[in-house]
Amino acid sequence: MGKTVLKWRTRDDWRIGEHESWLRDMALGGLFLKKVGLLFYWFEKSEPRQMRYRIVPVRDIPMTLQQKKAGAPNGWDFVTSCRVFNIYSSSDEVNAPEFPVIPAEFARNLSRVNDRIIIGFVYLFIFGLSFVQNTEVIFNSRTPYLKLLSEFPAAYVAELAVLAYALYLSLSAFISIHRLKKSLITGNPIDHEAPWQKKRRAAIAGTGTAFVILVSVFVFSMTQVPVDNAPEKALPAGENSLPIVRLADIEKNPGLVRNVGDIVSGVDYNNKIQQGSNLLAPVQVKSNESGIIKTEKSENGSGAYTPSISNTVYKLALPFMADKVLAEMIAVDKSITEDIVKDTEYKETGSPYFDKLVVLKTGSLFEMFAVKGNVVIHIEYSGNAGSDTIIKAAAEKISLVSQ
Repeated sequence: MGKTVLKWRTRDDWRIGEHESWLRDMALGGLFLKKVGLLFYWFEKSEPRQMRYRIVPVRDIPMTLQQKKAGAPNGWDFVTSCRVFNIYSSSDEVNAPEFPVIPAEFARNLSRVNDRIIIGFVYLFIFGLSFVQNTEVIFNSRTPYLKLLSEFPAAYVAELAVLAYALYLSLSAFISIHRLKKSLITGNPIDHEAPWQKKRRAAIAGTGTAFVILVSVFVFSMTQVPVDNAPEKALPAGENSLPIVRLADIEKNPGLVRNVGDIVSGVDYNNKIQQGSNLLAPVQVKSNESGIIKTEKSENGSGAYTPSISNTVYKLALPFMADKVLAEMIAVDKSITEDIVKDTEYKETGSPYFDKLVVLKTGSLFEMFAVKGNVVIHIEYSGNAGSDTIIKAAAEKISLVSQ
């Protein structure tokens, strides 16, 4: 057994003349076809020889090995099958007569190949409908931009790229086979020595790109998890490098300690954080924090003072999305807040720290929504600190992730 050599398999098996010519040139270089796999042609390396190869469409599928060998005329050996084609070879030393081909029968068998391509069109149509439905769910929602941030948009890019490439291959195959059938019926033989270099390079570029996209998306999806799908973790005490406003940044009382809530799987649900990312928002953070200052009284005097704060931060890959994301975050918040507090007013106010700033003040609850460059931040705070203190603290934190 000689050394096995793999060559990338292109998805253009219908280019019969070019493939026969390519296999002949491979044999001249000492590589002899053994089988055709899903991704590669398998060759065995040996001494160079002059060979002829013929690719014949199959009438009935599946065929037994005995039927395949029986279909080979004298001097021609069955090599392997490639989808709906059988491949035969003959050494020039044998001086075998040309592989017998009846053009009308060859054309009829090619029709069977086209039937399979049409079935492929049906699958592509179904796949396309599924893609359209998935994207329609996003863009028909009230918050399409926020939904994109919570999804895996890289998968949609890959689906679209693969769908477009598969459609291109199917259309090319259908048109090429139609032309080949017409040429055979009119008496024009297949050119067994057709030039193959340019078409093979183009085909390798196409299939290689599709393969790289799929692998890249798989690897990317393993490392990119949107914040809504990210695991909840305990918010580190004293950690100040996170792009979120901490209670310690705005509550200046040294008596501030953590207000511990329910502990589930080791996570304090009063003090937790989620960190994620996806293609459209490489930095995504959501956090909750609750504190207690026992030396201060709550607003109604019924107990100790317990301030709390929550943060939502998105750093966007596409800055133009920032205003859209901000508007949707406000819309979501408004739908929740107005069910609790009537006549709430979200005020857009000028700020030297942000490109856009919207605030809401209702009693001891303060909310701010802000955009700076490609970063969007939403802070919800309950406590006695002034709004200016929170806004300045947010400006300092947003600088950690802004461009």
